[in-house]
Amino acid sequence: MRRWSICDEMRPSWEFEATSRGIDFAISRGSGRWAVKCAIQELMKFLLRKPSYETVDYFIEMHKKWGHLVDGCAYIESRWDSWATFEDRFKIMWHKFSKYPNISSFIQTVYSCTEDIDSESSMPEAENRLWELICKVATFKYGRHFRLRDKLVLLLRHRYAHMVNVWDCVDMCEPPIGKTRVD
Repeated sequence: MRRWSICDEMRPSWEFEATSRGIDFAISRGSGRWAVKCAIQELMKFLLRKPSYETVDYFIEMHKKWGHLVDGCAYIESRWDSWATFEDRFKIMWHKFSKYPNISSFIQTVYSCTEDIDSESSMPEAENRLWELICKVATFKYGRHFRLRDKLVLLLRHRYAHMVNVWDCVDMCEPPIGKTRVD
């Protein structure tokens, strides 16, 4: 009989699949909400112990399946440090706001603009495009979604602090009523 060995790269995937089946089974047989929430939280803790390139995808899947029990997106957002890439952070934002087509489109536009800025060979032109993008984000108005604007500004600050002072740009743009500055 051969023994199965799970390498470190496969362990998160295997653990996620096995635990997901267990959680789905517990929900289908009517286990208590508290027990299911604890199992989901343990899975989230496990996945963040050794984040991989699939970690964000696992959290998005958990949010889709069990978002009514635990907010996996908020959990990962409050705990990502240097391991989460710029793209990972955009992926979470896009997922959270995907039910609003206009907002989803805006997030995609912002991401596309960042790709253009990153590929720009002229530093002055890249800075000009970045200032335009920051102003577009800072003046973003779509109902009650001011938190999205703040998160996008912070994300741009995180990515481009070496190029421009993002807060100076935000202050120079025409701020919407009720603007909040989150440091």
